[in-house]
Amino acid sequence: MTCKVRLKVDGDLKPGSLQKFVANKGPSEDFGDSRFSMDSVHRIGILDVRIFNMDRHLGNMLVVDGHNDSKTLDLVPIDHGLCLPNWRSLEEATFDWLFFAQAKVPFSETTLNYVRDLSPERDAYLLAKLGIVPEAVFTNILCTVFLKRCVAAGLSLFQIGTLMSRDFLTDDPSVFENIVEKIVPKDTPLPCELDFSDDRKGFSVDVRSFLDDFHSGVDNAISDIVKS
Repeated sequence: MTCKVRLKVDGDLKPGSLQKFVANKGPSEDFGDSRFSMDSVHRIGILDVRIFNMDRHLGNMLVVDGHNDSKTLDLVPIDHGLCLPNWRSLEEATFDWLFFAQAKVPFSETTLNYVRDLSPERDAYLLAKLGIVPEAVFTNILCTVFLKRCVAAGLSLFQIGTLMSRDFLTDDPSVFENIVEKIVPKDTPLPCELDFSDDRKGFSVDVRSFLDDFHSGVDNAISDIVKS
């Protein structure tokens, strides 16, 4: 966990970040992934999808003792410096948990309820209050809506991550990129005025109109996948 701070250095206040140290057994690349708990893999995956992580590799998932079973290990995510890009730059999603078998296991009821309760409006408000630029806040809105629609349709974490990732061999745009590009091309301005001064107001009419189109695009893509 990283927090913004201002600390005195040689008598002067300087901005910086403060990180919480997590005692661990080492990075996930040093262990067999069959020992990782399903819940911790799903939690990290959901986080990465919501923030469009471009750097989730095996070295920044730390291994700790499992809470519920001495035979399983939990994962703790670290290093989130490459996330929430401009919504026009959705080319580099990196989700190394796609190679874990746990990613193909259906979500638990607890996880399903968590995703159902996610609020793009509330997230946008909190991110804006932290000083995140509107273009990055909009990325979070798109990713959260995409996650919620995919989970509601019964897709697994593996399927969701695959839809957001480019093919390693061809580097063709991902399904997620294509949906966004079809609805709002990259050369257009931000598709709406994003006013996050009060999360209770919700999104404006313009934002909701765009998201309705986005919902349809996501649902159509999911329907094509289910049919295939």
